[in-house]
Amino acid sequence: MIQSPKPLGSGDLSAITAPSSGVGNVEIPRLELVLEHLRGQGFEVIEGECLRKEWTGASVPSDRRARELARFLTDPRAAAVSPP
Repeated sequence: MIQSPKPLGSGDLSAITAPSSGVGNVEIPRLELVLEHLRGQGFEVIEGECLRKEWTGASVPSDRRARELARFLTDPRAAAVSPP
């Protein structure tokens, strides 16, 4: 039997992290627009420390990205975990 998650609703926590490439300076205005839209829809949004970083083609070294992603995926408060 396939189980689907419940739909996201107002007040749900959405964690945004960059498990690959981070958001560079050129994309920051678009990121801000999207995050503000999510907050405007009633979502609580937390940003990972990797999100706004660029390091040799990735957000940060792989061990830090993996730890952050695992932390968000196992956080019982997070209803969604998304890349930028």
